[in-house]
Amino acid sequence: MSNTNYQGQFKRELQELFRGYKNVTPKMESKLSDMGFVFVRSHHHYVLEYMLNGRKYVFIMAKTPSDGRTGLNLASKICQTLTQNSF
Repeated sequence: MSNTNYQGQFKRELQELFRGYKNVTPKMESKLSDMGFVFVRSHHHYVLEYMLNGRKYVFIMAKTPSDGRTGLNLASKICQTLTQNSF
């Protein structure tokens, strides 16, 4: 699979996973793990860690998102960050 196809598939999976995000379900946590993320629960937020080319990328998720676009915005930011850093 080419790198571009992988990026597109990864982005679609993240968008589908975060569409309508209200809270983290066990299914969501499992899918994130399958995609290579380490899911960490902290006191006020969730933390997603992703290793890429020997570097750890950290993404913060709200436990109580403010609106329906929060999840899609997070998915977009994750893909943008990873793509800019040799994804």
